[in-house]
Amino acid sequence: MTDDASRHHGLRIGELASELGLNPKTLRYYEAIGLLPQPPRTAAGYRRYGPAERERLGFIVKAKALGFTLQEIGEILALREAGTEPCAHVRALIDARLEAVTRLADIGSGGGLPGIVVAIVRPGLIVSSIETVGKKASFQQQAKIELGLGNFSVLNKRVEQVEAEALPAGAADGVISRAFSSLADFVRLSAHLLAEDGALYAMKGVQ
Repeated sequence: MTDDASRHHGLRIGELASELGLNPKTLRYYEAIGLLPQPPRTAAGYRRYGPAERERLGFIVKAKALGFTLQEIGEILALREAGTEPCAHVRALIDARLEAVTRLADIGSGGGLPGIVVAIVRPGLIVSSIETVGKKASFQQQAKIELGLGNFSVLNKRVEQVEAEALPAGAADGVISRAFSSLADFVRLSAHLLAEDGALYAMKGVQ
């Protein structure tokens, strides 16, 4: 079957899993716990996933990469299915997570937003700003000195050149950024800075 024909009739489990970088067993598990609806099957018993299933699975993958648990993702999807806008619930989940963050890395913060502001508001939070532009990094360093921010540090490097161990307190349990237009790029370039239970926080609009 050609790629076009396969897409017209839906993707098999292996095809969809490969497209999203997953193991087919992961899709079966998501179906077993109700996170992913059971797809229609062919007469031969093969699963066939259409655009709706692919979109839902893509959302699950992105949400998981950003640190949401499967239970939290299920709650968000349930609200959507009930016709309720889930934004308020998502914000509440993020706020709770941010309160638990003690080591934050701010990627590409330019003149220091939001990193410097967060360091002022949360003096107990260790904030590491990673900024590739020398002049902007120098400005942040001067702001740190003048504001007396002992919990704030600046690394004038590209994010992919920074090792988690190079951060002042080691791997971050939160990484935030407003510099990436693509969530995929944010995850790909920043995930290595995270501690085991850390999460990425993307400053993105609804669209």
